Amino acid sequence: MAAKYGHLNSIKFIAKTYDFGSEDMNISHNSRLAQKYYTIAAKEYEDIDSLRRLGDIYYNHDENKPNGKNKVISFNYYQKAALLGDLKSSERVAHCLYYGEGVSQNIQHAYKLLLDIAEQNNDGQLMKYIGDEYYYGSDTTISILSSKKSKDANEPLNHNMIKPDISLAFEYYYKAIKMKNASACKTVGNHHFLGIPKYLKSDPKKALEYYEQAVDLGDYSVIKLIADCYLFGIGVKRNVEKAKKLYDNLKENGLWEGEMPSTNVEIDFDF
Repeated sequence: MAAKYGHLNSIKFIAKTYDFGSEDMNISHNSRLAQKYYTIAAKEYEDIDSLRRLGDIYYNHDENKPNGKNKVISFNYYQKAALLGDLKSSERVAHCLYYGEGVSQNIQHAYKLLLDIAEQNNDGQLMKYIGDEYYYGSDTTISILSSKKSKDANEPLNHNMIKPDISLAFEYYYKAIKMKNASACKTVGNHHFLGIPKYLKSDPKKALEYYEQAVDLGDYSVIKLIADCYLFGIGVKRNVEKAKKLYDNLKENGLWEGEMPSTNVEIDFDF
């Protein structure tokens, strides 16, 4: 057998065959043998796929069990693969750090990893998510206590919380927009429309620019807002005809079931 002589592809083939089974070869799932061959590929060749799969195997060993020692082994495999440049393993490392599985919890480190993943993958959705976390902060929902590392047992560890930071949040929102994320366009548009006390003045005109970017990127939920702005002349010169076309377009495409508002009533913007 070629695997006996250390051929990586053959070793991985055998590992996967035992891992998932093969009806054609009449081989059923055998986790012990799968793990054996993945370990050979991981140790002798530093094979990224095998390292990540071993991480998954050990991670799932601990499901519904109080003893988390296999999570530590799992984390070590993920970390080795991540250090070799595997972004999928980096995601798993971030997950473990966020929840403290197999490693001491460190939410800030988790987000640094996620930021790196977002930038390397040009992942606007993930970048927007990170922006949201820094906008709202996690310190109100996550409070990890440790009497060993804190003089006050009731004081949450700083590295286990994300404090609200509007400047950082917007930095990540703008990065997400450059990555062509429609949701980030809408969010930034909403903030410009409403304003943020002591940080951002209300600027409906600027908001419209971001809303239109969002539409161009496929988010049609903001068309109603754009139509309202044209109807009432908010941030743009009033144009009832254009507003009507936008409302009609929404109805024709099944995106809205209402009627064009009267210009004599106060508009209720739906953000």
